[in-house]
Amino acid sequence: MKIIFVVLQGLGFTLVWSCLHIYTYLNFFKTINTHC
Repeated sequence: MKIIFVVLQGLGFTLVWSCLHIYTYLNFFKTINTHC
């Protein structure tokens, strides 16, 4: 039971991390497009 919780927690963390990276990348890309 504990292992499942750890796996779910790990998946959730990875998902949040991926979303943060995509969000930051998109904002960075938008800034470059605005300046160019």
